[in-house]
Amino acid sequence: MRPFSDVVRQAQEEGYTEPDPRLDLSGTDVMRKILILAREAGYEMQMGDITNNTFLPDECMQGSVEEFYQCMVRHEAHFKKLLDEANAKNAN
Repeated sequence: MRPFSDVVRQAQEEGYTEPDPRLDLSGTDVMRKILILAREAGYEMQMGDITNNTFLPDECMQGSVEEFYQCMVRHEAHFKKLLDEANAKNAN
């Protein structure tokens, strides 16, 4: 199985992610879209009204994009554990 960091890097290189993939993986981009849709539907909401359960370690949100990838490599066991837990629940 390929490391998660390799998969994310490939997705970035192929243009599937934002130039900084943390925007996609942190849930920030999805939160913005939810906020826009909710407001268009007539709800008065702010970004703080949306719960985001990110799976990225906090330290991976710091520094440059290259430092992000280095951090992901250091936390590969964390990502593997999340995948294993999802697979055990058939949540993949």
